[in-house]
Amino acid sequence: MREKTEAKLKEIQNMDIIEPVEGPSSWVRPIAVTPKQSGDIRLCVDMTQANEAIIKERHPIPTIDEILNELNGSYSLCDKNALHVSGRCYWKITEYLNFFNAHKRCQAEGGILAEIPDQEAQTEIMVFFYLPRDIWIGVNDIKEEGKFVNMLNETVSYTNWDWTSGEPNNKDPVAADVGDCVRISHGRWFDTGCFRTFHALCSQRHNIECKCPCAIMKNRVIIKNEAELLTKIDNMKKELTVNKSLLSSSIRKRTSAVDPRPSASIVGGTISVVIIATFVGFIALSDLTRVINFCWKTILKRWNNIKRATQEEKV
Repeated sequence: MREKTEAKLKEIQNMDIIEPVEGPSSWVRPIAVTPKQSGDIRLCVDMTQANEAIIKERHPIPTIDEILNELNGSYSLCDKNALHVSGRCYWKITEYLNFFNAHKRCQAEGGILAEIPDQEAQTEIMVFFYLPRDIWIGVNDIKEEGKFVNMLNETVSYTNWDWTSGEPNNKDPVAADVGDCVRISHGRWFDTGCFRTFHALCSQRHNIECKCPCAIMKNRVIIKNEAELLTKIDNMKKELTVNKSLLSSSIRKRTSAVDPRPSASIVGGTISVVIIATFVGFIALSDLTRVINFCWKTILKRWNNIKRATQEEKV
């Protein structure tokens, strides 16, 4: 057993579970060795004293009120793969779709084919998504040639056309189609045929009416105002509330509850006293019988001794 114990200690030392201690230590504890059916051994040790020296880590879970206080009016909950800039959230669709299907896909995810309102958004988008290749944005002049609008039918005020190639020119050099839809390539805008297929850039406006602006998150929740937000929080609190009546401590209290009725306390108390007195009486009676028998035998023995002595004196 000693050889197995030393081998086991060496094994767990090599696994970096324990380490040798040189010299006296206040944390040394005895071990108990238990053999297993497989022939191996199990080492058991009382770590009560050693655990007193461990500094326990605390990870308190914040309450909903604390989280809301930390948000302090900031409602942007953008996904790590989305960009938040110029009051909008942007995300990328990596499937090859035509202009119309790309817009439908963005709508399915809670947004529209992207609008780019200024140079800041253009620059951040190019850096964040790294867009050297073609990608659809939500700009077109389908209804009126030369009047470019976004997917909300608002006139586009910012553009970044490739002036060196004469854009916008209402032509598509690849497809035999008029250039009514806009794509970005190497940071520049090009008038392109709407049925060509590219990746797509989606966006969603982030304003005070939208608490959860990035719709690409799974199980997304769109909250339109503060009253709705507070209502959802109250519902969450109710769902997370523990039913104390189902706790084991509550069940124990119910099953062993005190009956407040006077009759119950009198009858129960009387019966318990009678049972205890009867039990003690039986014990005392059995002991008394033994005492009487012992005394009677002792008296008879003394009497016989006296009688025998008297007879011997007469002889």
